[in-house]
Amino acid sequence: SDAQGRFSLRFLNKIAYAEIINSRRDTYCRKTGPWDKTTDVTVDFSTESFFTVEGTATDEQGKPVANLSVAANIDGQLGQMIVTQTDEKGRFRLRSNTPIQRLYAGSGIALEKKGPWDKNTTVDLKIAEENLKSR
Repeated sequence: SDAQGRFSLRFLNKIAYAEIINSRRDTYCRKTGPWDKTTDVTVDFSTESFFTVEGTATDEQGKPVANLSVAANIDGQLGQMIVTQTDEKGRFRLRSNTPIQRLYAGSGIALEKKGPWDKNTTVDLKIAEENLKSR
């Protein structure tokens, strides 16, 4: 955006909606069209914030599990998923503009936790030893 916060998006065809993310404020705004090629749209980032689930994955002895895949289901089905990996301290963070319904950790779904969770939630994952051997 420019100094006044203005920006423009150009499209070849009409569009139905747009999601615009303000990464500095951890917020987003969804606007619904359809719009023609030259429509002005005002965006207000004060209305919505992300659903964030973060936590730490540990083994049964409480040691961090690094490089573990953590996936989040955001539509209640197995359709829309977002995925991340834990860092060297076992930490992960997932963000979505819709509620996170379930978390899956490890290959072959070593762990499943059911939500949905509020806007900012900490969910710690304890991974059983037998599920770590297959990694």
